Amino acid sequence: MTGYIAIETTDSNDENENQSYIKGVLSTFLGGGQAFRTCHCRCGLSAEDKNRKVNQLGQGLAILSGFSPNLGARMVGGISLDPHALPWLSLVLYNGVIVAMGALVSDRHILTSASPLISATPANTKVTLGAHNRCVLDSSGNYSIISIILHPNFDFGTRAHDLALLKLSNFIAFDKRIIPICLPTKLPNFLGQHVTVASWSDIPVAPSTAPVYTCVPRRLRLPVLTNTECSKTITNSTLLTSDKNCLGLIGSNGVICTSDVGAPVQFQTLTGHYELIGIITDANVCNSLNSTLYIRISDHLQWIKEHIRSDCTCFKI
Repeated sequence: MTGYIAIETTDSNDENENQSYIKGVLSTFLGGGQAFRTCHCRCGLSAEDKNRKVNQLGQGLAILSGFSPNLGARMVGGISLDPHALPWLSLVLYNGVIVAMGALVSDRHILTSASPLISATPANTKVTLGAHNRCVLDSSGNYSIISIILHPNFDFGTRAHDLALLKLSNFIAFDKRIIPICLPTKLPNFLGQHVTVASWSDIPVAPSTAPVYTCVPRRLRLPVLTNTECSKTITNSTLLTSDKNCLGLIGSNGVICTSDVGAPVQFQTLTGHYELIGIITDANVCNSLNSTLYIRISDHLQWIKEHIRSDCTCFKI
């Protein structure tokens, strides 16, 4: 197993918070003395929060209490993100067309939904990282992949285990535009908590009306529903598999669209970093009374870690 030790150092000549950095030192070898890798990064840091100088502890307590300091984030369509505010957000392209969102979880892998990638091959699939305005994308942020790893228990009919890992052709260097999100280390009960969904979302307008295409990513905060609430707000009960949870406001039209498939569901902790707790499946329809379904990461952590164990995943500090 790969082990890491995180050492935090602050530049004494510069008190700016953004100048602090992490030195990660690999503490164990990979099976029999193989050369080790070093990580110089922290995962799950939002540039938007740092730029706005949000008090992380206060914000974390607000999240736990269910209070959002930005009420606009609960409105239909959410609010636009600042450039690279959530630098793990990814776009998955098949034959040059965006088919899914995704989340960078290491310097070699993106986690997304399996359902849009059943017929895809590495040769015709690419990932865009470090993007903000998808209406003016250029090829500089496109990365080729060498494998598409669908979850072995993925069921297209029920969308159970609707996860895929995309392995990049090369390790990538992290910068302020590209940072992985943290995987959860504990398995808390998020029921009733408000979590964040981020995506280059199409904004639902009205039933039977095509959603509005947006150029920049948006985020929206929604409460996690109980199993009982979920069962009352999902029309197709076959989609309620044991590895899913629901998001939404009971009695309100859904604000997550099919085009949001693969988008990360995130929880901001007391320390201010974001953890990936879910991936949006494609069984969501704008403006329906169905709540939003997502795949729980906690149920699939072992599978994810098996594939990224030799990668750099950064540290939570």
